Amino acid sequence: MRSRGAANRAALGLTGFILCITAASWARWGTVGSPPHLDLTPVRDRLSGHPTAALTVLGCLGLLLGMALLKAQFRGRVPRRLPLTSPRCSLDSRALRRAARTGCTAVPGVVRARCRLNGSVKRPELTLILHLDCRARPDDVLTAIGTSVLPSLAALLAPQPLNTRILLRVQRPRRVKAA
Repeated sequence: MRSRGAANRAALGLTGFILCITAASWARWGTVGSPPHLDLTPVRDRLSGHPTAALTVLGCLGLLLGMALLKAQFRGRVPRRLPLTSPRCSLDSRALRRAARTGCTAVPGVVRARCRLNGSVKRPELTLILHLDCRARPDDVLTAIGTSVLPSLAALLAPQPLNTRILLRVQRPRRVKAA
């Protein structure tokens, strides 16, 4: 495990799983499915009315608690926050990727642009995958991106260097079948 948080999540997830299994067996079978060393007859005798129904309710509540513990371990993917030069300000990495995609598709000759942001917060690496029109000149496209798009992105992350990798793919013209 990488960090203490991951170990804690794994332990809570395992606890939730065991609690779900135990509670489901109690809710389904009462004390029949419980281990022999766990004698619930004194608890059942103290409950008035319908002891099996009370144990079923307790089992269902335990099942809900276990499922809540399990669900808490699978948190959604949190967008990476990139620090800016202003104090206590950060930039969502999705906004940076969208700005790069929008800027690249505005360049003449680029049909479609995809963007990935890898690396760490201190050394981000931007990968641009550009699909070019078959009539576009790659050197003109690279010059336009290097002079208009990349300087504005690098200025956003001024203290950290923005390493950039550009992959060019040429889109072939579609063939038209003669009738």
